[in-house]
Amino acid sequence: MAVIIRWFISNDVQHANEGHVLSSVIDNCSRASMQLSALKILIFILIVDVNLVSAETFTVVSDYWCPYNCEPSADPEGFGIDFLRQAFEAKGIKVNYILRPWDRALAMVESNQYHAVMSANKTDSRLLLYPESYFSRSTTCFFTSNDHAWEYNGVKSIDKIRLGVIEGYSYGSLLDAYLDAHRDSITWVSGRNPLEQLIDKIKTGDIDVIIEDENVFEHQAAVHKEWLSMRTGYCLPPANIYMAFAPGHPDTKRYMKIYDDRMKVFLKGDIYKKIMNRYK
Repeated sequence: MAVIIRWFISNDVQHANEGHVLSSVIDNCSRASMQLSALKILIFILIVDVNLVSAETFTVVSDYWCPYNCEPSADPEGFGIDFLRQAFEAKGIKVNYILRPWDRALAMVESNQYHAVMSANKTDSRLLLYPESYFSRSTTCFFTSNDHAWEYNGVKSIDKIRLGVIEGYSYGSLLDAYLDAHRDSITWVSGRNPLEQLIDKIKTGDIDVIIEDENVFEHQAAVHKEWLSMRTGYCLPPANIYMAFAPGHPDTKRYMKIYDDRMKVFLKGDIYKKIMNRYK
């Protein structure tokens, strides 16, 4: 009888041990499966992170100065932005284009917060770096209402009118020197669309004359038909327009070479003509 009892006890213990082992195996398998799933998730996250890091992005900033640079993601965005995208995206570099008031845009690129500023001339900043290739030329003109008799005849003739200009813009060394010397008697504007602000001030009689690029004025006048009642008082000789680069960014030399090399090709081929034809 004692033998039988011992057999039953031993058998129960064995089954219990086997059950414990089986349970342990199941638990271990479950933990291993969870660990494997966690490892897969970790690997996926790492792959995504690597892809995000490897997606090189070039950030260019400017103000609204259409048709050179228009609204981001618009169709079209401006021929300066079109050339940039053609040059960089062919190299696998994503272009991020953002708008800021012009004086802020210059300051941000001068302090290396962004890679470049679009549509600068060489008198805009002495700190920025300029490529060999310019992408367009700008003709700066004086604009006034049709019923105003003023004509530009040297900087001294500006003394006779109330002038409005855009903060941070360069209008050439001669005019810049005059503007600096007479800052308090000139109306300065800044912001989202400073040209519209200046036109409004002419309408209200606050100023008599404004200075703006001829292409920019004509492009916006096509939308604002009432602007066609204004006339050109005088136009300065054309100046080259560049995409200017951050002076201390570690990738500036590489980016500037890519841009310069591609622009030289564009200027000699059909790409330049094809892009410019979109803005006629």
